[in-house]
Amino acid sequence: MIPIPAIVFNQITFPLQLLASKVASTTCRGWACQFLREGNVIILPAMALEVADACSGIRSLMSLATLAVIYVI
Repeated sequence: MIPIPAIVFNQITFPLQLLASKVASTTCRGWACQFLREGNVIILPAMALEVADACSGIRSLMSLATLAVIYVI
């Protein structure tokens, strides 16, 4: 496969990171945890958790897109 250019990669992964942090913070609200979410960083009383590029889901998205193209053909 040809690698995605860095500019395009970053424009795709950052919104996916924000989505992952929003889902995690919504889950934490269900458990009544105290936290603060700033962008893709979730700050807990004991530590700060960051949604990294690897957790954005871009690899799964690319795999699913490839399978969809193969299935359509």
